[in-house]
Amino acid sequence: MSSSRMLATAWVWAAAFAVSPVLAQSGGEIKIGSLSALTGTASQPGQAQRDAVQMVFNDVNARGGVKGQKLRLVAEDDQLSPIAAANAARKLVHQEQVFAIIGTPNSPTALSALEVTMEGKTPQIVIGVAPKITAMNNPYVLRITPVDSILADLLITFAVKDRKLDRIAILSDSTDYGRGGRESAMTAMTKLGIKPVLTESFNNDDQDFSSQINKIKASGANALVLWGFYVQGARIVSQARKLGLDIPIFASSGVLQGNFIELAGAAAENLYVVSYFSASDSAPAVQAFVKKYRDTYKRDPDPIAALAFDSANLLVDAIQAVGPDKDKVVARLKATKDYPGVTGRKTGQANGELAAGGIVLQVKGGKADVVWRSQ
Repeated sequence: MSSSRMLATAWVWAAAFAVSPVLAQSGGEIKIGSLSALTGTASQPGQAQRDAVQMVFNDVNARGGVKGQKLRLVAEDDQLSPIAAANAARKLVHQEQVFAIIGTPNSPTALSALEVTMEGKTPQIVIGVAPKITAMNNPYVLRITPVDSILADLLITFAVKDRKLDRIAILSDSTDYGRGGRESAMTAMTKLGIKPVLTESFNNDDQDFSSQINKIKASGANALVLWGFYVQGARIVSQARKLGLDIPIFASSGVLQGNFIELAGAAAENLYVVSYFSASDSAPAVQAFVKKYRDTYKRDPDPIAALAFDSANLLVDAIQAVGPDKDKVVARLKATKDYPGVTGRKTGQANGELAAGGIVLQVKGGKADVVWRSQ
């Protein structure tokens, strides 16, 4: 083959596999990726994310799809691992050539995947809450969840101003999620003129938290801020009660995921959790979503399912409005104004943030009910 023909052939192949901002999928369908942990300790919220998105797509497809094209969900398992998340994102972007990705709930895996989707110019609606997610100068990232700084500020404000507690200890996991939450909580406390009496951390594979709990008991704290995920959260509150730590616990949204209440049992009673969704919220839109999810999957939706539901609906609305063009869809999402989601109203910002505000829940009788709302 001549060099000119080889060059021409190379250009054909390059054109065929180039990532374009405009959808180039055959078969009359738009492929959307879902990235979350489908196996391992964080599989319950990860599966809830996938299922909520599929529920939305099923309804949209039953009405004829978007712009005459059916939506197809391609779900990948990030295994709660940054390395696995990057590999899964590469598969979605380069092999499956999805139009956009929803997920992942975990901040470290989200940060890893975002490097791939930014390079592939693929919109990604992230659920993870670490502040740096929207500080990467990635024009294709959007975040549906209120950030750590907002949630921590709400939680500290509630503890100090509403519950009149000012000697607060902080216990956080050692991931980006935990570190970000700890730093945001400390910033919120500084604004109110107080400092934590103690800060402690733990690893996600830890089983015994007695050392940290005993230090908290000895510190004179009258409240504990716990920033982590549900499996470790359940172990910590259970061990805290057994060791006689009898102070109010104020937890991050990551604690009230999966089957936390079942795992923690009676130790979860009276726990406060900052969040953006509760299945017991009486708002009509929330209850309509809860009923649909229950009817479909025979279980209650968790906060991750609710965030995924809002993400999928916002994405569908944007594609319907401007067509399957990635850049136009991102611009449309960033221009969102007062969208009435089941996880609160959404208004877009230039950096991709879509959410603000939140609620505080308290566990009573095995249920988490809203006890406080931000203005």
